[in-house]
Amino acid sequence: MASNRISPEEVNARVLAGEPMVFVDARNPKAWAESNRKIPGAVRAPANDVASHVKEIDKNATIIAYCDCPNAEASLETAQALKAAGYRRVFALRGGFDAWAAAGYPMEEKAKAA
Repeated sequence: MASNRISPEEVNARVLAGEPMVFVDARNPKAWAESNRKIPGAVRAPANDVASHVKEIDKNATIIAYCDCPNAEASLETAQALKAAGYRRVFALRGGFDAWAAAGYPMEEKAKAA
């Protein structure tokens, strides 16, 4: 099942228009650990562990999964898992975290590990 991809520009336009969005950070553990930033409000849900995070993700929102893989493998895998769990509006962010950051869209500091 192919997942829809969506551009950072379209996502940002939808956010600015007030569309309810939930970002899902599907970066691999190494990329997650090495970064000190994330997209604001993003729920951390690695591609191989989406099921244990579904309670944190609003089923009525538009879901944007992102990673930093060259071909968005993790975000596509995460999007497919969410669709299988009953989410309807799920997209993989084209270009992922790096494209979002390069466009200058909002970022926030990750919470420090306890």
